[in-house]
Amino acid sequence: MKEKILYIDDEIINLELFEINFKKEFEIFVTESPSEGLLIVQNNAISVVITDYKMPEINGYELIKKIKEYNPNIVCIMLSGFLESAITKDSELVFDYIMKPYKKEELRLAIMNAFKQVNS
Repeated sequence: MKEKILYIDDEIINLELFEINFKKEFEIFVTESPSEGLLIVQNNAISVVITDYKMPEINGYELIKKIKEYNPNIVCIMLSGFLESAITKDSELVFDYIMKPYKKEELRLAIMNAFKQVNS
């Protein structure tokens, strides 16, 4: 059985590229809506959430806070084209922070480390 990842990003092309890059290794859930992302987390056994920071509905940091309120064991990775000092300082909420555009191998390593964290 494949590990489950949810990726939330308001740019559809990023969701499509993520699926193309990682669908052979993981069971992928994607959405461009943070509120839909919360529903996916609540209705599926998601272990790792990857989210963009800048989104119209709420930012990725606020979304991660809501996800952690629901399930503090979910490991969250932030992707962003912007360096946000508040995010990088809060390791309790954000397991890893990857700058966009990400390198596939860098993100794969972060995902693998996140699953090690989940399974430890």
